[in-house]
Amino acid sequence: DTDNAIESTRINDSISSNFDTATIRNLQIQDGTCDCTGTASASNNGPNGTGNGVNPIVLDFETINTNSTECGYFEVNIE
Repeated sequence: DTDNAIESTRINDSISSNFDTATIRNLQIQDGTCDCTGTASASNNGPNGTGNGVNPIVLDFETINTNSTECGYFEVNIE
């Protein structure tokens, strides 16, 4: 049932100077709880999310259905 779905769900954040923004990679969107394993070498971030190496970061979850669990994460190197 998607009657109570959240549409166009996005998280937008700028990385501070404590991180090397050139190292932003592996932006991931997935169903379920975050375990930070099995990341692909390419972004998997929905059609309107940012790509690897792009700051600010936008994680695009698109539609989140009622009672579902979604996870989003990315990797950066600390300067």
